[in-house]
This record gives sequence, structure tokens and C-alpha cells, in this order.
Amino acid sequence: MVLFALRNPQIDAQVLDERLRQSLFNYVDQAIVELPSDVAALFHRFRAELKLMTEVLLWLARLSKGLSYGQAMVGIRYENYSKRVAVIHFLLTVFPSYLSSRAQNFVQNVVILKFFARIEAICRLVALLFHFYFIRYGGVRTMAERILQLCTIYEKPPVLGTVNYSALNRDFLWLLCRDVITFFLPIIDRLGRILQFRFFNNFFIQTVSDGIICSHCKRKAILPVRDNICGHINCYYCYQVITSCTMCGTNLNKNNFRFLQNESNSRIDASDAAII
Repeated sequence: MVLFALRNPQIDAQVLDERLRQSLFNYVDQAIVELPSDVAALFHRFRAELKLMTEVLLWLARLSKGLSYGQAMVGIRYENYSKRVAVIHFLLTVFPSYLSSRAQNFVQNVVILKFFARIEAICRLVALLFHFYFIRYGGVRTMAERILQLCTIYEKPPVLGTVNYSALNRDFLWLLCRDVITFFLPIIDRLGRILQFRFFNNFFIQTVSDGIICSHCKRKAILPVRDNICGHINCYYCYQVITSCTMCGTNLNKNNFRFLQNESNSRIDASDAAII
């Protein structure tokens, strides 16, 4: 007898898969930051392709095992999930977002861009409605699962009246680690900021003869940018990765910055205008 999976394990599997995906994306971004400036600029142009390759690696693992990392953790899988269905599932899940991101870079026609934006908005609305329906009634979780008629089942049907102590111990250890990290991380961050302000602040923010020092990685700034709120200088790639300023803790808005090159050019233009 086939027992369909409940909503909770399906959502848990989705959350685990998303966390793994975001962790890999963050590692890719950090690797790009560590590269030389000319190589980093080249890789940054193809950042969407790097993410696509990361997705391909994750889906190759799913194709070989027949289930994703999150599904393996919670003990569920798709019923009748053949390799052909997995490939179509990959195309329906990953490629639309990739094509939408690339259309904004290569398509110059405003009408076509608006068309892509409307299609993307409609897809997001449909995905949201599917999610609400799934939360209320269960069944399929996404539009791709509905198209492919995928049903999520348990690998081993749960037995009522038994306690999975290994799962409980894993959950308790995770909750304990989370509480410890939540308690000590602000303290460590605060102490680090105090020590940095007292001993290293004046050294790292100064301008040296061969360039400007990034306030995050403490190296020569690559494509230096200045935040419009706090005024501190970072590498462009460091600025895109961090969420708050390393020096003062200000929350950063990724669109609220300016390149130092543009800033210097504007000053030169202003001085030329004053001379004229």
C-alpha cells in the first residue's frame, strides 16, 4: 500500500534543499571574491551560468539517487520518478529563472523585457497560489509537480505508536547548537568590533600608496565602492556578499552605493565647470 507523504516532511525537504543550494551559491560568490580582479570580473559576468552549473550538479546527484538531499534526510521520494521525468522536472524548475535573468542582460527591446517581466510575475503568482493550496489541502507542492503528475510518498511508511529517537536526538542537538550560536554570536561580534575599533580601525581604513584598503577583506580594494549611508569603502564583490558594514554594523542596501571612480570623475567635472 502506497502512503502519500504529509505536508510537513515535504516542506522540510524543500527547506533543506534550498539551504544547500544557497550555501553552494555563497561558496561560489566567495570563491569569485578571492580571485584576481580581472579574473573575478570575467567570472562575475557569467555568474548566472555558474549558478546554473551548480544546479546541474545538484540535479545530477538527484538523478543518480532518484531523490534530492532534503528528501533523503526526511525519508520521502517521488513515485515513478524516472530519469526522463527528472530531466523534464529540471528543465521546468531551473531553466525559466535562468532565461529570465539572462533576458535582462541580452535583450534590449523594452516591449520584450516587459513581456518577460509579466510572464515572470504570473509564474510567481501561480506558484504562490499553488503553495497556499498545498498548505491548505496537501497534494502537489509546485506547478512543475502538477504538470508531471508527481506524487510524494514515504520510502518507509511510518509506524504509529513508535518513537524515532535518532530523529529526536538530531533535532535536539540542532536546537541546542542553534541556541548556543544565537546566544554567543552577538557577544563575539560585539567584542570583535570593539577590538577592531581600538587597535585596527585606523590602520585598515587608511589609504596607502598603491590603493585603497577594503574595510571587509582588509586587502587592496578591487573596484572600490562607497556606501551612501555609512561612507565606508569596500570591494564591489565584498559589498555584494555582506549584509552589514564590517566597520560600523550598518545594514547595507545593495543598490545604495557609488563607485569611487565615478565619484572622482564627478569631482573632476565639477572642477572643470568651475574653471570655465
